Amino acid sequence: MYEVVVVGGGPAGVPAGLRARELGAEVALVERGRMGGIYTNDGCVPTRVLAHAAWLVRDAHQFADADYGLMGGPPVVDFPKVLDRARTSSASRPSRSVRWLLPPCGQGCPSSNSPTSS
Repeated sequence: MYEVVVVGGGPAGVPAGLRARELGAEVALVERGRMGGIYTNDGCVPTRVLAHAAWLVRDAHQFADADYGLMGGPPVVDFPKVLDRARTSSASRPSRSVRWLLPPCGQGCPSSNSPTSS
C-alpha cells in the first residue's frame, strides 16, 4: 500500500517522490510516457539540438565571410538528419537526467517488455 502517489516522472515529479520517500512515505511514481517529462522529451532538449545546428550553420557562414582563410562552400543542411538527431538526443536524455535518481524498481514494477514500461 502506497502513502503517496506521484503522477508524472518529470523534473518535478521525481524530486517530489524522492522527498516523500526521504520523509518515510511509501511512494509510487506513475508516468504514462517516457521518464523525464515534456520538458526533457519534447521541449527544451530537442529545441537545443535544433538551435545548435542553426548556430553551426551561422558560424560557418560568418567564418567564410570574415577572411579567416577557410575554404569551401556554405554548409548544406540535411534537415531530416537534424530532426533525427533531435529525436535520438531527447530519447536518450531521460536515462541520464532523471532515471538515475530513482532507486531500483521493487515489487509491482512493469517488466521491460510491458506496454506500460518506459
